[in-house]
Amino acid sequence: MSSFYSLVKEEAKTKRKMTRTRAGHLFEDVTARKIYSHARSLGLRPNPPRYTLNYPTFSGLTYQFDGSFNLGNAVYVVECKRTKIPAKVHLHYFNSQILDYLFGARAKKDELVMNGIFLSTVRVKRNSMIYAIANGIMVIDPVSPPLEHMRSTLEEGSVLFRAIEQLLEKWPDSRTILDFGRVRRWSASDLLKEYRFLCKRWRSEVEA
Repeated sequence: MSSFYSLVKEEAKTKRKMTRTRAGHLFEDVTARKIYSHARSLGLRPNPPRYTLNYPTFSGLTYQFDGSFNLGNAVYVVECKRTKIPAKVHLHYFNSQILDYLFGARAKKDELVMNGIFLSTVRVKRNSMIYAIANGIMVIDPVSPPLEHMRSTLEEGSVLFRAIEQLLEKWPDSRTILDFGRVRRWSASDLLKEYRFLCKRWRSEVEA
């Protein structure tokens, strides 16, 4: 996750003299190389860029993702956006693809853990962040570091380290978003507020 955050910040600063489509594909290719670079040390099973996942879906369709890999029994799918167009539409479509796979697995009584990671070179607005959190999608943009990255830079057991650990325990993922019988104790809006507060504290401690 730290590598994804570094990549997003680098891409945000890089000006490319090429078509938007070509620049987008290059972003996807670089993301795939980042995944491959960690495959051996982390035990990832990466797929090529723009790979179509052949798991059952509720609709019967299958989808191509910019990046994807397996870690243990979990599937991670990555959407890369290098555009100034608001992220809202892209996030909704990305989530609909993930849900199609999750509902497909549930219909067949199969177990599927699929986690979405949304990489954006421009800041994702508040409402889109809330939507992503509510649906278990991790958004990483130049001002939104992953909780795992922030935790990795802190002394274990410190006050801020423990606060981030506690927030991670509340954070929704694909195993909880479809558990409709489970009462959510924290709204996505409240989680975002807590996340932004911890980001501010982290920057004052680490990036000062």
